[in-house]
Amino acid sequence: MDEIKGRQESLLEIEQLKLDNARLRQRMDKMRKWNDSLLQKNWQESEDQTLLQFSEQQREVPTPQELLQELRIHQEELRVQNEELPEIRYSLEESRSR
Repeated sequence: MDEIKGRQESLLEIEQLKLDNARLRQRMDKMRKWNDSLLQKNWQESEDQTLLQFSEQQREVPTPQELLQELRIHQEELRVQNEELPEIRYSLEESRSR
């Protein structure tokens, strides 16, 4: 009689373990779905942020015409500085001679 009772208890424990296992599988499935949705959301946000940064960078890149204009301005500044150099040199030499 004790042996039958022991087997019945073992069978009940096995059934309980099966139920617990099924519950754990359900929880794991929910967690996987939740994790997948978080990953998808983070990936989407990351992609959106990357696209936003790229579009901002695109706006910051000067056009060839703008670059050419900037180059011409710098060239003119250098030309003016070069023209001033002999005058400054002459002033320095004059100041030394005094």
